[in-house]
Amino acid sequence: MTYLPLDIPPGVVRGANPDDAPGRWYDSNLVRWRDGRMEPVGGWSRLTSSPFDAIPRRVHQWRTNDNLLQTIVGTDAKLHSYDDGNWTDVSPDGLQEFFVGGSGFGAGPYGDSTYGTPRASGITTLSPKRPMWSFANWGEDVLIVNSSDGRLLFLDASTPGGPVRAVGEFDIATISRSANVTTVVTVQPHQLTSGRDVAISGVTGTGFNTSSASVTVTNSTTFTYTNTGSDGSGSGGIVTDNTIPTGNRAVVVTPERHALILQLDGNPFRVGWCSRENFFDFVFSSDTNTAGYLDLRSDTPLFNQCSVREGTLIWSESQVFLMRYVGLPFIYGYDDLGSSSLYAPLSFAEFDGRCVWMDQQGFKLYDGGTVRPMACPVADYIFSDIDPLQGPRKAWAERNGVFPEVWFHYPSLGAQECDRFVIWNYKEDWWSVGSLARSAGTPAKAGPKPLFAGSDGHLYQHEDGWSYDGFDPTGIYAESAVINAADTEASVSVSQIVPSNGGNYELTSYTIYSRMTPNRAERTFGPYNSRSDGYVDCRAIGRDLRIRINARDGGDWSIGRLRMKVGSAMGGRR
Repeated sequence: MTYLPLDIPPGVVRGANPDDAPGRWYDSNLVRWRDGRMEPVGGWSRLTSSPFDAIPRRVHQWRTNDNLLQTIVGTDAKLHSYDDGNWTDVSPDGLQEFFVGGSGFGAGPYGDSTYGTPRASGITTLSPKRPMWSFANWGEDVLIVNSSDGRLLFLDASTPGGPVRAVGEFDIATISRSANVTTVVTVQPHQLTSGRDVAISGVTGTGFNTSSASVTVTNSTTFTYTNTGSDGSGSGGIVTDNTIPTGNRAVVVTPERHALILQLDGNPFRVGWCSRENFFDFVFSSDTNTAGYLDLRSDTPLFNQCSVREGTLIWSESQVFLMRYVGLPFIYGYDDLGSSSLYAPLSFAEFDGRCVWMDQQGFKLYDGGTVRPMACPVADYIFSDIDPLQGPRKAWAERNGVFPEVWFHYPSLGAQECDRFVIWNYKEDWWSVGSLARSAGTPAKAGPKPLFAGSDGHLYQHEDGWSYDGFDPTGIYAESAVINAADTEASVSVSQIVPSNGGNYELTSYTIYSRMTPNRAERTFGPYNSRSDGYVDCRAIGRDLRIRINARDGGDWSIGRLRMKVGSAMGGRR
C-alpha cells in the first residue's frame, strides 16, 4: 500500500463530462479556495421579517455624513428604503413597473399563443428594453433612474423615509394671477434660474396649468410667469422644470461631480451630464455652466455604464466605450474600446477600479484602458445552462467585498429567476459554480457584509457565520473529475483518505466513485465520515476514480492537501 497525493489545483474546470478535465475539480456548490485550501462559503441570515411586494432587482448601501448606514431596494414595482428599523415604500408618484405585459404581438416564447393576435397580460419575457435600476451617490444623497420610468429621481438622506422625488418637480404652496402675471410659491426650494422653461400642472383654478412657461425668479421659493387671464388664485399643483431630462436609462456620478446620464431624453445614443456640482442644471445652451452631451458613434443603443479608475465604461448593445474627463471646453471625450456588450443590464461588477462582465459569449475584463477576453474554464457549461429568455434580462453580478471575488448569477434553463451562480476570484484566478436563488445584491463596502436579495422577496446578509437560512449545509460539496494517473492500467483499492493543511475535518464526508472502463457505469462507495484527526477510513475499488467532499453540517472546515492510501486490486486488467 502507498499514499497517492491528489494534487488537485483550486477551482472548477467544467467540460462535457468528468473525463474532460482529469485531475481537476469538476463540480461544486458553495465552496471557495483560499491560499490553496478548500472551504465552505460563509452562511447567511434573513434580515426582512416579510417579503417585499415584488422581486428585488437592485440593492444599494451607503453611509450618511453622520456615518449612518442606509439601504434602498428597487423591486419590479417599487422602491423601498430602510429607515429607523423599518422598511418604507418611498416610490415616487407614477413610477412605472418593470415587467408589465399585455397587447404586444412579439412577446413570449416562440410558438406560444396564436399568430397575429395580441399576447396575454403578463407575457413580458421578450421585452426588448430590458429594464433596470441604477443608483449613484451624490454625497450622502442618491440619484436614481428606473429605466422603465425614465425620470431622474432624488433621495434626500436627511429624509430617508421619502418619498423619492423627481429632480425638477416641486409642490406648489400658493399660486395667484394679477395683471396677467402669475406668481408661484413652492413648498421646496425650486432650484430654477430666470429664463428656465417649466410646466404647471394639477392646479385647481382657471387658466393656470400650462405645458410651457418661461419664468422670472424672485427668490428660492418664488417665481413669476406671464399668464393671460382674470385675476384670481388657485390651489395645489406641481411645477416641473422642462430642462431636466426624461426618458433616461441610467445614471452615475463622476469624480468631477457631474451626473452622467445614458439615453438622455430618450435619445438612444446620447450621454449627457449636468453642470458641475448641480444636478438641477441641464441647460446645454448656457455658456456659464459645464452641462453638455455627446452622441456616441455606436451601431446600437446605449445600454449601461460603470465607473472605473480612468473614467466611465459605457456599453451599447454591441460596443464598449471609455468616457474620460478632458476639461474645458469639451468637459468629456470618449474612446471606442471595441466590440462587446453586456449579456444582461447588470451582468458586470467593478473591483479595484477595474471591471469584469459577462458578454454574449464569454467574460471580458477592463484593466487600465484596454478590454481583453478572459479564459474561463466553466464558460461552456454556463452558456449551455443559462436560460436564453430570462438570462439576458435578469442575470446580474456583484463583487463580494469580504473576499476578492465576483459573483455572477443567472437563471438556469427553464427557470424564471436566477438560481445558479459562478464565482471568479480575481486575486487567485479560480472559478467555482453552484446553486443559489438570488436576484440582486450589494457588496460589503458601506456595510460589513454583502447583502443579497432572494427571489423569495427577502433580503439576506451573507458571509455571516455558518448557518444557512432555508438551506441544508449538507448540500455544500466539491466533486472531482477522474483523478488517477493517465497511464494506470491496473485496478486499485482505496482504504484511506488523508486530508491535511486544514481543520475541523470531522465536519466533512467523502464519497468515491469508480469504474473499470470509461464506458461503464460508476460504482458509488460511501459516504465515509472524516475523523477529527482527518483520517477517513474507506473501501473502494476501481480503475477510474473520482472523489466528492461534502459538508456534514454548517461550520468552518478547510482542506488543503489530499492523499489516498491505495494498493493493487486483485484481477487487474482483463
